[in-house]
Amino acid sequence: MTSDWHTEYARALQAFGGDTPSATLEQDLVDAYAQHPQAVHNAITKIGKAYAAGRIHSPWGALKAEIPKQTKLRANPPTPKPIEDLPERTPPPPEFIAMLARLGVRT
Repeated sequence: MTSDWHTEYARALQAFGGDTPSATLEQDLVDAYAQHPQAVHNAITKIGKAYAAGRIHSPWGALKAEIPKQTKLRANPPTPKPIEDLPERTPPPPEFIAMLARLGVRT
């Protein structure tokens, strides 16, 4: 990622309808960006979409709350289950097979 705080801040301003944070909140966000720039980037994207959809009315506060969640996600990404750990496919119940036979579907 090749970005700096000013670029991310401008992106957030645009995503949040021009609303600006308090000086204290902005400093907290600058500090968070210094340690976790990708998490801040992801959080701005997520909160911006939610704000545009009308699900969030205080985007800067929501952004501050979202950054720790994004940091945890980046530290511990969910791991997909290996295919062999998935349960086997169970056969359909006899009633379903009988219904298919009545409808003329070959199984």
